[in-house]
Amino acid sequence: MDYQFGTHAVRITSRIAPLIIDGRFHGAVGIDLSAPQPLKPGASSQKQRATTSPLLESKLSVLSPREREVVHWLGQGKSNDEIATILGISSHTVKNHVDHIFQKLGVHNRYEAILATT
Repeated sequence: MDYQFGTHAVRITSRIAPLIIDGRFHGAVGIDLSAPQPLKPGASSQKQRATTSPLLESKLSVLSPREREVVHWLGQGKSNDEIATILGISSHTVKNHVDHIFQKLGVHNRYEAILATT
């Protein structure tokens, strides 16, 4: 299914499988896979990246250096506790940074924040 997150179009596909142990159903496991919208015909990835880079730079410029670090680790899939350990700060402080990032970027969740800064 295709979703629009700000200026980014993303295709998300879900894969779900039953969890069966000794012939008994114990639940289901799933994963969501995402891919950015394909390039426009005739556009090279470098050419398209060059056209979006000033927008990305302006979005990143509203973030403090520490908030940029937090966004980087969000993009690596780290939890608040993991980010706190990496940066040597409390998880409460990371939560505050994440809240400020959401406000500054005008997003509502971690996934949108990552998309807005990539």
